[in-house]
Amino acid sequence: MVDCLRIEALIDPRDICFLNGILEGYDNMAVLRTLDSSRGLVEILASPCYQDEIYELLNSLQTEMTIKFIRR
Repeated sequence: MVDCLRIEALIDPRDICFLNGILEGYDNMAVLRTLDSSRGLVEILASPCYQDEIYELLNSLQTEMTIKFIRR
């Protein structure tokens, strides 16, 4: 089994599509799973080799949206 970077976060439910679109734009760097759409609970799955890039992207997105990390 391949290791996978798993990040759980709470975001505004209205931002789920926005975040998904951003992640899709980075060609296979990460996949967004919606765990609870009413709460905005999402999971970001990525290869560990993209860890630095994912955290850099998520940190920069915090100027556009609120991201509360539950599990990094």
